[in-house]
Amino acid sequence: MYSKHPKLLLAFSLFGLFTFLLLFASSSHALLTDGVVVGIPPNGAWRATVELPDDYGVVGGITEFVVKTDCDDWCDLHYAKVVTDSKNPVRLPLYISSQGKQIGDKKTFRIDISALGVTNSYDYGICVTGSANTNKGSVADPCKTVNSENDAFSLSISPDPVYAQPNSQAEYTISVYSQAVMEVEVKSLLTGKTWSIVTDPDKRITATDKYLVGDNPEQIEVEATIKGCTNSDFCKKTATAALIPTSAPPNQAGGDFSIKIDPASITGKKGFPISYSLDITNHKNEKSYDIEIILPDSGLETDFKPIYGKSISGKENIAFKVTPTGDQQSYTFQMKVTSSQGITKLTDATINVNEIVNDAINTASGGELDAEALRKLNEWKAKYKDSDIGTQIKAADDLNKPTTTPKVTRTPTPTTQPKPETNIMDLLLIVVPVAVVIVLLLFILIKKRGHVVEEGEEEGDYSWK
Repeated sequence: MYSKHPKLLLAFSLFGLFTFLLLFASSSHALLTDGVVVGIPPNGAWRATVELPDDYGVVGGITEFVVKTDCDDWCDLHYAKVVTDSKNPVRLPLYISSQGKQIGDKKTFRIDISALGVTNSYDYGICVTGSANTNKGSVADPCKTVNSENDAFSLSISPDPVYAQPNSQAEYTISVYSQAVMEVEVKSLLTGKTWSIVTDPDKRITATDKYLVGDNPEQIEVEATIKGCTNSDFCKKTATAALIPTSAPPNQAGGDFSIKIDPASITGKKGFPISYSLDITNHKNEKSYDIEIILPDSGLETDFKPIYGKSISGKENIAFKVTPTGDQQSYTFQMKVTSSQGITKLTDATINVNEIVNDAINTASGGELDAEALRKLNEWKAKYKDSDIGTQIKAADDLNKPTTTPKVTRTPTPTTQPKPETNIMDLLLIVVPVAVVIVLLLFILIKKRGHVVEEGEEEGDYSWK
């Protein structure tokens, strides 16, 4: 239908690209993350923050945003209307509470942000668990995800989104990090290229890939699997980024800069430092930035020192370390970046301490294990709770190995049929008629046959008469 109306086709194409840019330009968002599953202890609380316009996407001037949630009595934010622009970001806190809920209670909800006729959505899952925990995964069954997933390693793609002109080579970087030393097999599903990466607790390991861009938007998808880990959900991670066949728009981010922390969520051991990277991307004219870290009152230590008036013209990477020192199961800290234009952005990072063992505890407290499985789980916790992360990962994967009962192949015992007894009368009934027939045939043959020439006789007609 559209081929007969090229202007209409162009309009639809432009609208589609506009929508695509809106929905995916927020991938490098400030505070919301799609597909987050949170474990909250009974009578506990967890905070999410909606930052506008960044959690919606790129907008021009002053814009009206409508925020809706369906978290019911689990949260305190259900509807809000905000009018703002990229130079005046607005943050709406959203508190999730497990007050009055029991272990095993769960909720899946969505945050919708609408503006300019387009809605950008973020799905979240909440489960009441024995210990605090935050993961990224399926929100369909929050308790299953929060107790089976862990961030033993992180996987990310940068930049996100990737802008490139059609028929040009788009380049993107894959980053992998873990507090443990492990071998990770990485594969780009877009290009088919593979890498074998050994993680380093002191830095993130990167790999670069290129792709020839076509005329349509595509998705970069990368899979990473811990080598030798096969029985657990946490063995594999997936990261995605949008690939957009156009030049980067003039307004790539609110305030003309974006920030990203990596890893955003990771499993850590108490007393062991975690290496972080804060990426600050400046768009348009060079600006100066103040960079600060916001830690909880206790439980985390860092080597990061505040930076003031740092000039950035393109992309700047700032490395630092954070060490969990307290007894909580989960910590969240923030990086705060303020430009010389007075625009402030925040980004969150979560550390799940001793997560692998805590997941086992949460599984046990769920009451779905029989006595023998619970006994084995308690033995496992006692043996591995103080081990390093690498050892815990292997032990947890072995614990999840499916138990199979050996299949016994039974060979049927051959049955010997008893030999039938010989019946004389039956035998005579067969033999006698046959003998009679043979005798009669011989008699007829001899009767009809001519004489045979014997030695000394003349040759004659030897045919049968």
